[in-house]
This record gives sequence, C-alpha cells and structure tokens, in this order.
Amino acid sequence: MPPRMRDCVENVHDRDNLRHLEQRLEQRLEQRMDQIEEGLEGENYFADIPRRQQRGPIEEDRQRRETCIRIDIPEFQGGLQPEEFLDWLAMVEEVLEFKGVPETKRVQLVATRLRGRATAWWQQVKLTHSRMGKPKITSWKKMKKKMRATFLPYNFQRIMYQLLQNLRQGTRSVDEYTNKFYQLVARNEFQETEDQLVARYIGGLRVQLQDTVNLFDPVNVSSAHQRALIVKRQ
Repeated sequence: MPPRMRDCVENVHDRDNLRHLEQRLEQRLEQRMDQIEEGLEGENYFADIPRRQQRGPIEEDRQRRETCIRIDIPEFQGGLQPEEFLDWLAMVEEVLEFKGVPETKRVQLVATRLRGRATAWWQQVKLTHSRMGKPKITSWKKMKKKMRATFLPYNFQRIMYQLLQNLRQGTRSVDEYTNKFYQLVARNEFQETEDQLVARYIGGLRVQLQDTVNLFDPVNVSSAHQRALIVKRQ
C-alpha cells in the first residue's frame, strides 16, 4: 500500500478510535452521576451536621426572604372606621418589623399598599410638597403622623384618652373589663411605665377587688388580671 494511502487509513482509524473513546467516557460519566444521585437519595451524608450548618448563611437568608414574602401589608382604601384604621397601622408596624424593612424603604413600601381614596391622598401630599419646595416624606414616622391626622376624626385621640381615663369595670366581668382596657391602651400613644399601667388597671376595677388585688403587688397588668379572676372566684 502506498505510504500516502496508508497514512489516510491510519488517520481515519485514529479519528474512529478517538470518537469511540469519547463516547465511552460520556457513558461512564453518566453512569457515575446516576450512582451518585442514587446514593444521595438513599443516604443523607449530612445527617450528623446540624441543620443550621447544612444550610449555611446564604440558604438561611433565602429561606427567611421566602418566609417574609408570604406576609404582606394589608391594602388600605382610606375608608376604614377609626378603630379599624388603628388596627391597620398596628399590623403595618408588625410586618415592617418582622421583615426588617430599613427605615429608608418603609414609606415606599407602605405607599404601594394604598388604594382608592388613600392613593389619591398620598399623591396630593407629594404634589403639595413638590410645589412648596419641601423635601419628600421619607420617614415612616412622619407619614404615619400625617395619615392619623387625615384618616382619624377630629379630636379622636383626645376622645380615646378620655375613654381610657374614665374606664371602670362597672357591670362588666373581669375579662370584659380587661379586654376593653387593652384595646384603649393600644389606641393611645402615650408612654407609661409598667407600674403606671398596673395602677391604672387596678384603679378601674370594682372597689371590692382593688384592695385585695393590691395585696398581691402584681408586677404587670397580666398578673393583676389573673389575681382579679382568683379573687372574683373566691
């Protein structure tokens, strides 16, 4: 066989051998990957490692974000009753805290949940600030103050405070009085110490209960409530 033809034949054989070798390597690699996947399904190689270490900080952060996504700020149309509006504000505070929303992003996030009359109000507030050359509202505390002034009736805060000041158990049961006390405390924005709240709570109980509950020297409203229930049953 002439040398040139012999070289061509050898080159063809070499290419065939190389192609065959590549196919065998691919098959063996696929088989190995299948074995590894089957082994992972049958055995947990990280069983002895705490779950916190298995996930790692990146996985934990991802799961935390996914958990937060399931909880959202309720929409606000601007037509709620005063008590419902205050409950909405309280829910917003809880969601913002749970999600860890930075202060610089809170106003923008809450604004996305405004609808109807509330949206029109917010657009007007921004337009007024722009026309008057005032800086944009970026503080959630300031936005909340403006919302309270707009969506709560005139003197509503003073009325709530007066209702709390004048709250007495009267014909209510201890539980009914306690529920009303907690509602009014939540609707007032004053800051009182735990001792002051306990004194306010006991002062609204029936006179027959006050002295006895005071003997136990309760440290918070919850313990005062429990003591009042015990005294009432006895």
